[in-house]
Amino acid sequence: PEARLLVAQAAGTLGRHVAARDQARRARTTFESQGRTTWAAAAALAVAQASVALGGHPRRGSLQDHAEVLATAGWRAEAVEAFLLLARLSGGATRAAALRRAVRVAGRGPVLVRARAWYARALLATDPGAARALVRRGLRQLDEHLAGVGADELRAGLARHRQDLAGLGVDLALARRSPAAVFGAVEQARATVVVPDLVRPPSDPHLVSLLNRRGSAGSARERSRIVRGSMRLLQPVRAPALDAALREAGHAALVVWFFRSGRLHALTRVAGRTRLTDLADESLVRSCTDRTSFAAHRLSSADGSEARDGAARALLAGAVALLSSALLGRLTEVAERPLVLVPPAALHALPFAELPAVAGRSVSVSASVRQWLFARQTVSIEPDGA
Repeated sequence: PEARLLVAQAAGTLGRHVAARDQARRARTTFESQGRTTWAAAAALAVAQASVALGGHPRRGSLQDHAEVLATAGWRAEAVEAFLLLARLSGGATRAAALRRAVRVAGRGPVLVRARAWYARALLATDPGAARALVRRGLRQLDEHLAGVGADELRAGLARHRQDLAGLGVDLALARRSPAAVFGAVEQARATVVVPDLVRPPSDPHLVSLLNRRGSAGSARERSRIVRGSMRLLQPVRAPALDAALREAGHAALVVWFFRSGRLHALTRVAGRTRLTDLADESLVRSCTDRTSFAAHRLSSADGSEARDGAARALLAGAVALLSSALLGRLTEVAERPLVLVPPAALHALPFAELPAVAGRSVSVSASVRQWLFARQTVSIEPDGA
């Protein structure tokens, strides 16, 4: 059953919620038959999480009981997730009580658990300004932790712990109706995009001296964490630097897309002006993306008949046309300019150069604005004598 629970958690992370629910149910049944109450509560939480993702409504009373069992057993990470899920499904006094329990449970845990306490505090805040400050503090704490993780694949995996906090920051910015605030929040949400480290001596003199001393590995790691965090993850994108880079790229237009609350939004930066546009339903965009992927895969297979290939080409053309209209049709300010495109993860695989609204233009695609800026500012170091 432990293996089934692990499979359920992995499947949930990958978005395969039906498989997650089924495996978690089987694990819970076995744990209950063995009398392992805490493990059964953890499996029940996985069932509830998958059910909510599939549009279900778990019983709140049972979920609260499972949360208390997990908290009593000292399973802080699982308990705080149960209380947060209970708060999501509840309103009024029940929601507030669940959030307060999440804060108490998570406040003394490891950093990844404490970040959930910041999220719960931000949800409890009645003042938007206070909520924004709590989101910033939580993200800063997480980013400083992630900056000290050496392996890129581990850093990328741990970045999922930022999603709820960063998403709440975007929601708070959208409520302000300020394009500049939304731009900052969206970019902060993508701040842990992996940036390759350059192999060069550190520029910080204090770090160099620490590395040259015997027995100072711990101090060097801590100093590296501070320097690396401030340089790679915590610095916001500055408008003057961004505008200068866009001018150097042929007076390019920047387009940043993001999904929130079932809608696709776009931020554009053109000639020093930021604009926010509500574009389309998320379901429409994802459906067109799936059709594009299916048709492209069908055309790439060598055993397709002429009739099947013709149908796939028609499907691909229709989906691409719809995507082109949804993604760029309303963004008249970017017309005729070279494009710097920053899509959400769900759109990374799109053939952007094939979109009718993009055809014939210079296109750069990046996972975040700061990654695009970093790539432009990076200077290759050639060996001596090259």
